[in-house]
Amino acid sequence: MEKVDLRRLNNDELYAVRKQVIRLKKQGKKGCEIAELVGIYENRISQIWKAYQADGLAGIKPQKSGRKKDSCRRLTMEEEREIRATIINKVPEQLKLAGFLWTRAKICEHIKRVYGKTIVPQVISRYLNRWGLTCQRPTKRAWGQDIARIERFKKEEYPAIAARAKTEDADIYWGDETGVSNTENFEPAFP
Repeated sequence: MEKVDLRRLNNDELYAVRKQVIRLKKQGKKGCEIAELVGIYENRISQIWKAYQADGLAGIKPQKSGRKKDSCRRLTMEEEREIRATIINKVPEQLKLAGFLWTRAKICEHIKRVYGKTIVPQVISRYLNRWGLTCQRPTKRAWGQDIARIERFKKEEYPAIAARAKTEDADIYWGDETGVSNTENFEPAFP
């Protein structure tokens, strides 16, 4: 009989084969007979029987293979919560990092400074995904902007200003802080 490769079976099939080995062993069959009936190697039969004798059916139940969930993370859950809160509540400039927007590189730099752990930006993408944060274009507003005050201005104050300008036949001009100088360019007269 051709031998069954136990590595290729899923956990339910593997458990059924192991239980069959135990049932046949309890009936008094020898290892070579069981190997022929079930189609597995004789040394596997003795391993299954020893596991059963040590722990019963729990000893032969297949374990989930692979790494345990969260076993290879560089950051602890507490560190992750702190970093996520920092990203949400602060801008990099407040933490003495250049700029006003968080990038993966800045997050890596922050983690290195605070926790002394080196994490590459590609891994930060996975953390951000887990935290429910995504890379996106920033909203076009100033960091210290008071949204409620702006809405109040648009709904209450500006309509009054516009009405007054209309009654006075005036124009409204807007100025900003772009650094434009109102001095004229002129050529100095040299003797």
